[in-house]
Amino acid sequence: MFSGKNALSVVSCFTLLLSLPTIASQAKLNSKDNHLIKEHTMEVVHVDENGKEIVSTIEVQEKFGKIIRDGDIIVGYASDFYEGGEEQKNRNNTDMTTLASQASSKIWPQSVIPYSFSTAYTNAEKSKVLAVLSQMSINTGLQFVPRTNQSNYVNFIYTSSGDHAAGRSYVGMQGGKQNLELNKSSGFRTRTITHEMGHAIGYEHEHQRPDRDTFISVNYPNLNDCRSSFNIKSDLSTNKPYDIDSVMHYGSITSGSCVHDDSEPLFTNKSGNIVYGSSTLTAQDTSAIADTYGHFESISNFNWQSDLCLGYGIASWGAMPGASYYVVEYKNGFNWYTLTTTTETTSYEPVPRAAQVRVVGVNSAGERSANSNQDYARYYNVCY
Repeated sequence: MFSGKNALSVVSCFTLLLSLPTIASQAKLNSKDNHLIKEHTMEVVHVDENGKEIVSTIEVQEKFGKIIRDGDIIVGYASDFYEGGEEQKNRNNTDMTTLASQASSKIWPQSVIPYSFSTAYTNAEKSKVLAVLSQMSINTGLQFVPRTNQSNYVNFIYTSSGDHAAGRSYVGMQGGKQNLELNKSSGFRTRTITHEMGHAIGYEHEHQRPDRDTFISVNYPNLNDCRSSFNIKSDLSTNKPYDIDSVMHYGSITSGSCVHDDSEPLFTNKSGNIVYGSSTLTAQDTSAIADTYGHFESISNFNWQSDLCLGYGIASWGAMPGASYYVVEYKNGFNWYTLTTTTETTSYEPVPRAAQVRVVGVNSAGERSANSNQDYARYYNVCY
């Protein structure tokens, strides 16, 4: 589905960008003042895999010190888009040497996404994020791991003061630390965290597909800051069914500066009904992730048989075509840890405490399978 495992390609449900560059070029930022928010059109010039120069124009906003597109997608920090300080910043046409995120997003190698938290996050907030990451990893093969010394990682912070958005994120792996912002009062809902993580792993809005007007009716008179979130993006794929329930599809009801009247919907379905959408990954979302990240099928017959001796037991499963080796894992809190790595289909292992256990396969390219079913491993304090 993608070339060389480095450039995003197209799937729907979670809809990806149609064409992405192999090298960076320059872009121009054309601005006009709109009260406290600057609106820009960004002309992005890049070269595709065939060496063809492609020019695309996107609408962006400059606010809270950031360049933002499509409502909740961070392109970069405004200071990175200007050269020469304030004098240069005030010019209408400014050369941008930092490539916009729309033209640089990549998948995370071997499906591993390291993460870190702002020191301001409370334990309760961390727990809500970790619960979502755990849920997203099930049946997708994605691994969310606490960052140690990895150079590329997602860093969870709060949105800027005065920013009414529930959350904001870059699209795909940017390289280095990339912030994912959650609103302290409204951003720690399961749907918001999952949606922003969907962006972080490389996905666009479902409701910006070229065919979306076949499925929803947008309430344009009520759109305020959310207007750009409903711009049609002609380069998004329509080769899979439109998923109105996708976690990457906005719901009809919102509040704050997004709309003029929060008692009125952003949009309705074609029957005139309110759409709430899924708080978690839909089946199509999950399938899209598996397609993009190259995962193969999961093991469905994983079994754990406890031994009455300090948590030891036998893990067993059927052979998985394409797997070079297997990793048996146990769950401690929200995180999964390795019990053992083996080329066999059985393993006698101790669990450090009563825990859920599972197995995944890893192929020769380092790609993980989707996670197997989970079994419960009891911990016994006695030996017979």
